[in-house]
Amino acid sequence: MIGYTGKSRFVQCQSSGQWSSVEGYTGCTPVDCGIPTPTVQHGTPTVTGTTYGAAVIYTCEPGYKASTPGANVTCLADGKWDTPTFTCDKVSIPQREF
Repeated sequence: MIGYTGKSRFVQCQSSGQWSSVEGYTGCTPVDCGIPTPTVQHGTPTVTGTTYGAAVIYTCEPGYKASTPGANVTCLADGKWDTPTFTCDKVSIPQREF
């Protein structure tokens, strides 16, 4: 199964109608991308999980704004974090003429 590790991908249906594991089957474990998460300059990550499918949400520092909506990265099936497609850009404040 994509994004999971385990010794076997098969189970058997027994005559009782119950699913049983095949000898040596230890179950599936989600792939873990681990820490650290990708660094985003002027961004602070909030990590709620590090396994396959988990998302790390970034908050830009005060005075900075994410270049695109959805400032996050996701743990991929290969055990690596995807590459951030956003940056935290300095917010420019227009000069007022007096």
